[in-house]
Amino acid sequence: MPTVVVKYTDIDYEVFTDGARLITQGKSPYERPTFRYTPLLAMILTPNIAVHTLFGKILFVLLDLIIGFLLEKTLVMTKTSTEKERVVLIAVWLLNPLSINVSTRGNAEAIISALVICCLFCILKNQLVLGSFIFGLAVHVKLYPIIYSYAILLYLGNREKPFSDRSRHSFPIRIYQDGILPLFGKKQLLFFVISAGTFFLITGILYILYGYEMIYETFLYHLVRSDHRHNFSVQFYHIYLSTVSTIEISPIKVGSLLGLVAQAFLIGAISISFNKTLDLCFFLLTFAFVTFNKVITVQYFIWFIALLPLALKSSDVLKTRTSVLLGLGLLFFWFTTQGVWLYFGYRLEFLGENVFHNLWLASLAFFLANIS
Repeated sequence: MPTVVVKYTDIDYEVFTDGARLITQGKSPYERPTFRYTPLLAMILTPNIAVHTLFGKILFVLLDLIIGFLLEKTLVMTKTSTEKERVVLIAVWLLNPLSINVSTRGNAEAIISALVICCLFCILKNQLVLGSFIFGLAVHVKLYPIIYSYAILLYLGNREKPFSDRSRHSFPIRIYQDGILPLFGKKQLLFFVISAGTFFLITGILYILYGYEMIYETFLYHLVRSDHRHNFSVQFYHIYLSTVSTIEISPIKVGSLLGLVAQAFLIGAISISFNKTLDLCFFLLTFAFVTFNKVITVQYFIWFIALLPLALKSSDVLKTRTSVLLGLGLLFFWFTTQGVWLYFGYRLEFLGENVFHNLWLASLAFFLANIS
């Protein structure tokens, strides 16, 4: 069997650095093929060229520490955990092998995770203007935080309302009262205006500098992206088969559509049900979005792992010995199915072996681990 050397530094980091080099030369970062990010990322990483190529990795690790700091401040502010519990919860992030691996390999997920948690902290602390600005910036950096917008608007509408028992009301009335009526108010309008204004201002300036290519590579590409490589999703095999399918409307495309419908339903249901506990809501939204997405890479795990300490704070996992053992068992299941997937993924992508069926079954097992 031939020896295959897998580089520790992720290929994305080389793409970031090449984009930063083009910025320093007064050129567009999109002259580098596969640079599909906001130009802000290339601008931030120009010290990779001017100072040292490790600047970006050091920055991402520092952002990991900042995330830990923000998590600690959020846990203290919510007053729902003891000091001992907070130490354990923060360690879930800071000592997590996945977050350490992703940042030290040069993936930039720490940037978006820091923005999301900073936005959440500001909103929970009633710093709405700053939180709205950060939210608009976060959506520009990566589109996925848009999934939090509905929950934030409901939270702002429900926060100052007294609790009322609506169980006697009909389902349509409850949906109207819990899912539509709270969207309207001064704070909701302020959040919308500032966040949308920030997004369009930043995007507009960069559009003037880099044109339509910036719009496509930063946003549109990720909406139509269908990547069957390095993809943990159960849809990866369908995506692979669609590359050779000539049928205009196929079961494969119907399956992708059903995945989108599931995501939309879950985002709405979770936002309505959990918006009053906004930190838990953020985690559930992220986890559901990633689990049912048609493309899932290791970097996507960071999106919800960064919020995991806040979710654990709101659950009973750390309350009893039995619940801790159950949580550890589920965690073992999750990592085991991921390891099985990586084994077959390595055989497929690095050794060129035909193990598509094995990899698809591993994806199904990983999906079950997620929804369990």
